[in-house]
Amino acid sequence: MGTEADSTAVTECAAALVEELNVDPSVALRFSRARQGDVRQAKPFLAADLAWREKHQPERVTQADFPTALASGCWRMLGCTPAGLPVVFIQLGLWDPSKYDVDEYARYIIYFLEKIMARERGGQFVLISDLHGWKLSHALYMRHIARLLSTLQARPLTPNPKP
Repeated sequence: MGTEADSTAVTECAAALVEELNVDPSVALRFSRARQGDVRQAKPFLAADLAWREKHQPERVTQADFPTALASGCWRMLGCTPAGLPVVFIQLGLWDPSKYDVDEYARYIIYFLEKIMARERGGQFVLISDLHGWKLSHALYMRHIARLLSTLQARPLTPNPKP
């Protein structure tokens, strides 16, 4: 448990983020908590998220934007743990990147991440990966893998702002 001073720092940091970056208070509070109320650390993290959202417009990505990747069933939501964390299952044996381009794969990843982030769990989730079926030929699709990694690294994992 945090102290009252910690709580005050988080609240003050969130207020500063709302004022400086013009964001919803609940979003500012999540970023403030993630950085223990340190506005110097929280501000660039939140700014990066806002820039990422502007560039990728994740709220506009729908299942219709990645029909081939979705049909593969490679990524699936399995529900939640008893603690309420979303569970994502990735079955690499179903992954066939030769059937869709890197941009479709990126939309697929963004869609799943947004569904995860929409839950009020601070961006935490459980990932189960079944490596059975991984083939050496998958290595030929390093652009897909690089896009996955860059999306995960560039996208600060924090929940969506509420509409």
